[in-house]
Amino acid sequence: MSELPAKTNPEKRKGLRKNKRENPDQDNTPRWNKECLCGQKLNGLRVESPQRILCDHCDRKHFILPVSKYPEPKRLKKKRAKKRQREEPLSKTISRKLSRAGIVLKAGIGKLLAIAWQKTLIGFHAFLASLTPLRLTLLSLVIVICGGIYFAIQQQQQSQAVRVLRDSVAEAESAMKEQNWPVATEQFHLAAEAIRVLNRDDVFAREVLQKDRELQAVDGLCLLSLEEIIEEVSDPQQTLNDWETLFRLQIDQRWIIVETWLAPGKSDTVIVETIPLKRGGISLIWPATLMKNHSVESGPVHVLIAGQISAVEKSAVEGIDWEIRIQPETAFQWCFSETCERLNFELETPWMPEDSLRSVLERQKAILLKD
Repeated sequence: MSELPAKTNPEKRKGLRKNKRENPDQDNTPRWNKECLCGQKLNGLRVESPQRILCDHCDRKHFILPVSKYPEPKRLKKKRAKKRQREEPLSKTISRKLSRAGIVLKAGIGKLLAIAWQKTLIGFHAFLASLTPLRLTLLSLVIVICGGIYFAIQQQQQSQAVRVLRDSVAEAESAMKEQNWPVATEQFHLAAEAIRVLNRDDVFAREVLQKDRELQAVDGLCLLSLEEIIEEVSDPQQTLNDWETLFRLQIDQRWIIVETWLAPGKSDTVIVETIPLKRGGISLIWPATLMKNHSVESGPVHVLIAGQISAVEKSAVEGIDWEIRIQPETAFQWCFSETCERLNFELETPWMPEDSLRSVLERQKAILLKD
């Protein structure tokens, strides 16, 4: 290999001129171009063997690769997807895009859950790492103090509830004997709240809760009779807004107390009591749990029952014009004759002493208070 500059080598220049004359296709010979570190630009033709060229300006050596013996690689043409001859239906396109969106969404949710779980673990490990013995001691001390305060408050509430229960029941019983019904209602209500705080379910607690419920029913009694309710709802001159206002103010969630003969229904949900009136028949819809202690074979039973009105609706049953629905969780059987005195109900029935209202109340009271 020659180390002389291309311009000062006469043989190489001569050979180049000769090759240029003899080979008219020398334009196809690849050339090389290079710039020296000194800034001098060098160029020439590649030959079959490697060359080592000296820069004319700084005599720095440069290595030139020979002509490649391998053929030029062919360019691969990208295959274009053939156009679909028929466009797919719109529903199929939408379902395909939705399925792709679902896959992307699931992947995104999975990543979010993984990141959240990772962050949780990192935070938990950081929390555990921060728990030094001193901090653990302080944390245990705080937990013990908070637990002690909580139990102290609970104990104080329990003691206060016991005092309220004892005093309220005594005042309520005294007020009932004097027929001071507002005081009796208020004191029995306080006693019932104390029983709920104490979470008691003994005979005494059930008796107090029952008296409170009966007095609350008398205090919130619906002032309209069944006949008046049906007359109001059937009035053709009354607008819908007038009826809704009347129902909200005087009927909704008001108590209704009925002495009747009620037969346990075959249905497990409701008992329908039909009452004929001047303006047509009505049905009182009671919950079936009201007569759970009586069998269907026993037939109609003389009862005194109460419940809150929840709706007055047009009946779809032939011969029945209206339905009055009772709120299921409020329905109960009356038990105490003392609270009946406020209703002015006749407790004794001379022509039917064995099934008088007093006997009915005693029977229902025994069912309520039995263990």
